[in-house]
Order: sequence, then C-alpha cells, then structure tokens
Amino acid sequence: MENLNDLYIITDFDHTLTTKDSPSSTDVIVYNNIFPKVYTKAHEEIDKKFSVYEKDLTIPYKEKYKLMYDWTAESLNLLKEYKITKRQFDDAINYKESMILRKKVNEFLKFTYDNNIPVIIISAGIENSIKAFLKNNNLLFPNISIISNEIIFENNYIKGTKGKLLHSMNKNEIEYPKEIYEKIKDKKTALIFGDNISDTLMAPQNKEVIKFGFTNSSDEKEIQEYKKSFDYICESPDTFNSPLDKLKVK
Repeated sequence: MENLNDLYIITDFDHTLTTKDSPSSTDVIVYNNIFPKVYTKAHEEIDKKFSVYEKDLTIPYKEKYKLMYDWTAESLNLLKEYKITKRQFDDAINYKESMILRKKVNEFLKFTYDNNIPVIIISAGIENSIKAFLKNNNLLFPNISIISNEIIFENNYIKGTKGKLLHSMNKNEIEYPKEIYEKIKDKKTALIFGDNISDTLMAPQNKEVIKFGFTNSSDEKEIQEYKKSFDYICESPDTFNSPLDKLKVK
C-alpha cells in the first residue's frame, strides 16, 4: 500500500483471523469441562438447527437476517438460562490456546500496531472471549478496537449482553463509539476482511474500500460468488500471508 497513514482495517474475527477449523469465540465458552453437559448439548442443538443456513446464498436477505439473529440470540440466552457464573465464564475463556490464529496474523497485527493503523474487529461472537484471547497472546494492541457481543453479569451470574445484539447480517447497522470514530474519520481507505459474503456489509459508504475474502471452501460455485463480492480471494488455507504482503507493499 502506498500510504499507510490513510488506511484503517475492519475485520471479522472467527474463521477470518482464526483458522477455518478453530473454535469460535462462542465455542470456547461451550466446549469445556466447566459448564454442565446439558448446556453443551442444548447449544449443539441450536447450532445444528441454524448453521446450515449461514452460507446458503439462496436464502432471501430478510429471511436470512432473522435466522442469523435467532441463532445468535438463542445461543447467548442459554448462558443466562443455565445460570452460568462469572467464575465459570472467566475460567472458560482465559487460556492461551483457546483459538487458533491463521499463520501470519500475529505478524499482521504487530505490523498494524507498529505503523499506527487502526484495526476494528467486528464479530457476531463474544467480545469477552476475543479480548481475553488477544490479551493472553500479547496481541491486544492499543490500535485494536473490538465491537462484538459483550457478556455482562449481575450478582455473579450472566445477565445477558450489553447493547444491541450483533449477528452476521447486521454489521452495517453499527454506530461506532466516539473513540473509534476519532481514529478513522480522516482515513481515506478501509481494508475489509471476512469469511462470509455478509462481512462485506462492514464496508463504509464514504471511503475507498478494498475487500479481502477467505472462502474456507473448495466449492467452485461458492468461490465464484465470493469473487463477485470481494476484491481479493485468499484461497491459501490457514494463512494471512497474502493480505500481509499487500499491506507491506509501499
């Protein structure tokens, strides 16, 4: 990129910065030996019900919007329903190997920090999990902001989430907090990273936009659809090498 001072980055987290086989920021609070097994089984049933729709490109927008909202809402409501405590929750998210980053993501995030490039992570997952993981891996740099579903507590039990529920189909409805807006208001170009076509909704309307897509698939029809929506397709499995190389070009 010719002028790094003009750039900022908006990226999905689960299966974009992490590998396609990595537990998601929601999975890490599900699959552990801390929560009751009946909770895990209930969560699996919800995933089984909704996951088939996530990358189905034939579903009308409004219908898919509701499905993705319901999936996220039902998953998060389970935490409250099964009376998960703050200690159980913190124990579940606070270990270094909870998720698996794509190769070169560490270097990529370090490069953005060294060059003062704002990074906004927008995720339909769990903010607490993402923040803990980055912190435990020494990657929670000051240039990184996280917008996701933040779990909040009351009397040591999970109460719910803070603010509007964020799911994969409403990433274009976010109002940036003032501290994020101040970091990006004078930037001219936004780089977008995502593994779902719906991640392109994160793109701002008033900036030059360059979109990088991770297909995580060998299906030729899906790849062709991604090529219509993204400027660059990162088909190399589990690596962030291509975006990093393009960012370093001056």
